Amino acid sequence: MRPLDIASRMNLNAGSFIVTLYGDAVVPREGPLWTGNIIEICERVGISETLVRTAVSRLVASGRLEGERHGRRSYYGLTQAARREFDDAARRIYGLEEGAAADWVIAAEGDAEMLSGYGFAHLGSGTFIASETAAARARSTLGAALSAKLVFRAELEHSGHAGALREFGKAHWPLKQLEAEYATFINLFGALTCPEASEWDAVALRLLLVHAFRKAALKDPALPAEALDGEWIGTKAREKFTILYAALSRAVEPFLDAQLRGPEGLLTVDRVIVEQRIGGI
Repeated sequence: MRPLDIASRMNLNAGSFIVTLYGDAVVPREGPLWTGNIIEICERVGISETLVRTAVSRLVASGRLEGERHGRRSYYGLTQAARREFDDAARRIYGLEEGAAADWVIAAEGDAEMLSGYGFAHLGSGTFIASETAAARARSTLGAALSAKLVFRAELEHSGHAGALREFGKAHWPLKQLEAEYATFINLFGALTCPEASEWDAVALRLLLVHAFRKAALKDPALPAEALDGEWIGTKAREKFTILYAALSRAVEPFLDAQLRGPEGLLTVDRVIVEQRIGGI
């Protein structure tokens, strides 16, 4: 299957796809990226040069990218604030977190908008609950206080019946919406096996894979297995992502090493980050 065939079914937004490009391909290679590389990669998924330049300008205006010019060439790198955001996203996408823990964290009188973005569910009266894994994500950005007045760690002591925790999960987290996101990912990539593709097509396919998967992964509240249906679709989606990402990376990583350029020449890859991602998933 060609990248353009998949991209045509994804309603790609140029800015969002460029965010995926930086998160997957540029973060492991420190330094600003040449605009020509961005344009060439985006062209492989049907995004025009005009859309790329407009999207990059908007990413600069929003504080995610910062640019520099060397002669006639422009280069764009992540801001420090964006790098923290991308590091957090990478832990979720590439499976670099610990497995979902059985413990729960309760935050009282917290910032609703901020906590909900990290997988906390509102129980009412300014009280929020999340799995320990989701709370750990929040601590990495918000600090130990989680932007709340009080923070408690709790254990499930009693369940009225076998499905009570699953009912609690469905009642407090948008799991139906999340299931639909994962189903969309499987619909796009479920029939794709370890593809034989040109190097450029492999790059485009891996970026599309990450782009589709991250839409669900970044919304996943990392609930323990007991709070999810036995055949949880997120597990199947991650298994597919794992297989395809590793298979594509065999061709993608050496090719990116030889293609992505900064002001001083080819960007230098941090092999530890690359191996952690492939190993993590």
